[in-house]
Amino acid sequence: MLLAIDPGLAVTGWAVLFSGVLGYREDGQPMSGSIRTSPANGDEANRIELIRKGLRGLFVEFDPEHVAIESWAYQGTRSETRNSITINRIVGIAEGLASAWESDVMLLDKNTVNRSLGLTGEVPKSRVRLMVESALKLQPRTLR
Repeated sequence: MLLAIDPGLAVTGWAVLFSGVLGYREDGQPMSGSIRTSPANGDEANRIELIRKGLRGLFVEFDPEHVAIESWAYQGTRSETRNSITINRIVGIAEGLASAWESDVMLLDKNTVNRSLGLTGEVPKSRVRLMVESALKLQPRTLR
């Protein structure tokens, strides 16, 4: 079983896959969703703590053998420096949880993820989300 994590401060997406196929619960609900935060949740530290708690809940619930995390590297755009640091803090939290659960970890850069979906170049997040939802037949649920 693989827990896939797409980290973000506003939206951290996740899905549980079995042999590359999306998992479903006994009630038919897909094992996918997102952990969402906003400035209304407090400062960045509070939001990251909410994400940590949400991710920990996923590890407790699913006890993953493997974890795939989309990593995010600074690409040279000055305005993205702060975002890069924040995203990498969330990646580190996910890696730490995976280590604590003794899960195998794979870090995937966004270009690898996009290419696996047949996307190239600069692709809006909304298009990537639609491609992932379509490929996995997702009906996301939100953890708050």
